[in-house]
Amino acid sequence: MRLTIKEMEARDGATAAAFKSAAKAGGSVDADAAALAEAIKQGQGAAFGLLMTKIMNLTFALEAGAAERRRLELRVAELEERPDIEYRGVFEPGATYQRGHFATDDGSVWFCNRETKTRPSEGGSNWTLAVKRGRDGKDARAAAPRA
Repeated sequence: MRLTIKEMEARDGATAAAFKSAAKAGGSVDADAAALAEAIKQGQGAAFGLLMTKIMNLTFALEAGAAERRRLELRVAELEERPDIEYRGVFEPGATYQRGHFATDDGSVWFCNRETKTRPSEGGSNWTLAVKRGRDGKDARAAAPRA
């Protein structure tokens, strides 16, 4: 059985306040834990009860911190699985390209999606066009006005 914050406030305001802050940090409150804190307060005096409440509050905060650490570790693992990005220059027939490599072929830049030896401009799903080839420019001498 779980206690609501309102039920704890009705029993004991100090205990409820400690559990309320723990609940905000992502913890959960069992009726047994609330009953234990209440029993300690009544049986051992207010000072000891307050100490136990603070210990329980810290325990919930540590659990919330551990949950955040697990979340961050998963995120780091996810980021580390992303491919390294490397420009390999002009495509070389016979060379092996890995996911994350970029290569130039026929004036365009291509991104490698998976390990392959195929030419990017031959199509297929191994490569994705990243930068399309532009048009050839005009010769500057031919375009310059004559005096």
